[in-house]
Amino acid sequence: MKSIIFGISIIAGFILISCDKEENKLVNDSEHLVDKIYDYNNQLVGDYIYDDNNRLVEINMYFYDTDDGRRIDYEFEYQKNKVKTIKYIEYQFPQANHSIELTYNSSDQIVEKETYKNGNLISKQYYKYYEDGKLKCLTDENGNDNYFFTYDQINNVIQVKWLYVDVWFGGDTIEKYRNFLYDNMPKPNFGIDYLFFLEPLPGFGTEATLEKGISINNMIEYVESGTKWIYTYNDNDLPKTIETQWKNIETLEPMMLRIEYKE
Repeated sequence: MKSIIFGISIIAGFILISCDKEENKLVNDSEHLVDKIYDYNNQLVGDYIYDDNNRLVEINMYFYDTDDGRRIDYEFEYQKNKVKTIKYIEYQFPQANHSIELTYNSSDQIVEKETYKNGNLISKQYYKYYEDGKLKCLTDENGNDNYFFTYDQINNVIQVKWLYVDVWFGGDTIEKYRNFLYDNMPKPNFGIDYLFFLEPLPGFGTEATLEKGISINNMIEYVESGTKWIYTYNDNDLPKTIETQWKNIETLEPMMLRIEYKE
């Protein structure tokens, strides 16, 4: 019996040492949820509302690019403790309003995403997984696998292979690759990491949304585009500010988000 306990201790110690060598810091889903986000000028741009079970039920995003400003809301409806429906509401441009319906498999993985507008189905997306649970690829409505993910040892997406048909030059299938770099720190926590297709950060753009959502750590560079994200961290090692820097483009002021967390 003593030898068994000793062996378990060695294994546990080895796991701890391995984690320490990777210096990869993670945070529990129930700790330090994002509360509010402000821009460089300390204007509120993101407000996050949770229910009594710390489930995210609403995101309010505010934009100041027009005289009257704009507001976009995401509303989340749950079934069996997983988001089943997402409603996108844009008040100034209601023609953009739509809803997303999610289908899960027996392992609680999203396998199908349907987008509806005015009650009509406008798109479908399918997802396939490796045996270890990581997302393997995207599959189109015709059953074609066309976007494949490659991971590092820490489960960050470091490369994707994208297959598309070149309709302008002979209809050949073309392969393109995209590569990404990461820090070793936890991402801002909204409690919805499994909604990997959704960008919960206001005004963060659409570059590499899937790759960011799937990965464990914060993406710091999209190699092919040259876009970089500069992070600072708070005392809990969570992102405090995020600055987006576009390649060869200077902005009048930093494109920065300031994050506050619930305690």
